[in-house]
Amino acid sequence: MSDRGRARSYTSAVGSNYLVKRGSGSLYAVHGYIPQGGSVKLENTADLGAAPNLNAVSSNATVAYYGPVTAAGVFSVNFSPGVGFDDGLVIAATSNARATIVYE
Repeated sequence: MSDRGRARSYTSAVGSNYLVKRGSGSLYAVHGYIPQGGSVKLENTADLGAAPNLNAVSSNATVAYYGPVTAAGVFSVNFSPGVGFDDGLVIAATSNARATIVYE
């Protein structure tokens, strides 16, 4: 049975870097909460290594980046019809940030 066309979601822990999916797919939305000065970044990579710094916007692999914010609050970004990624989908979130990622 194929998994294509079946959206999934992942909810991040407090301040974490996590490989959400290995391989190609599509990103449909990211929603969450960011504390003052915090950020959330999504990368097209399967590597959680120190390079690139997943909390800095410095890579061509960046799919989405939100922050740093000047005041704590919620955010919601929808990608229609979806943003493709090839290598994998990694989330990097600063301390106390929480996010839900909708992808396939």
